[in-house]
Amino acid sequence: LLALPHALALRIAVTGAAGYLGAEVAHLASAQGHHVRAVVKDGQRTAHLSGCSEVRTVDDLCDLVEARGAAEGMDAVIHTASVFRKCGDMETELVRPNLLLAEQMVCACAAYGARLVFSSSMAAVRGAGQTPLRESYSAADWNTVSRRDGPNFEPYQFSKAESERRAWELTRRLGGEMVSLCPSMIFGPPRGGCRGFSV
Repeated sequence: LLALPHALALRIAVTGAAGYLGAEVAHLASAQGHHVRAVVKDGQRTAHLSGCSEVRTVDDLCDLVEARGAAEGMDAVIHTASVFRKCGDMETELVRPNLLLAEQMVCACAAYGARLVFSSSMAAVRGAGQTPLRESYSAADWNTVSRRDGPNFEPYQFSKAESERRAWELTRRLGGEMVSLCPSMIFGPPRGGCRGFSV
């Protein structure tokens, strides 16, 4: 990758930088010459983030003070942090944290004027068996069938749709700037021995 001229470099925070997607985003942004603040949960591996400008360890990004600390002084936040695993209590351990993560990051970005890149999912666009409103899926399509208390990974799918909806609503209300990305699958070798569910 070609590094950017210093004047074009951005100050970027990447949440979930110890995870499968976040680690790659942090690496690519650093390699392009951006100042990258890698935000990781306490106790996660960070050796693969040595190319980042700084590594910030947080206890819980659901806490607004910690979310604001991640966004403070940044031009943009690429928010890849999300709970994506099998949980004993999907509501308490996955749905609620994902919704709160989205809300706190929107508020933190709005407080410091940072743009937000929100890592959502195709799960926010469609649920199992749901067909597009038109010939193909667009920003007008939302997952309306996954239930927060449904079987298997329906609660995760619900959390992605609802957290993106809330993020958009809050961003508009607070006057922030946001873009959401909804991949259907992410491929590639993991960095730093990541053991995430996606791998």
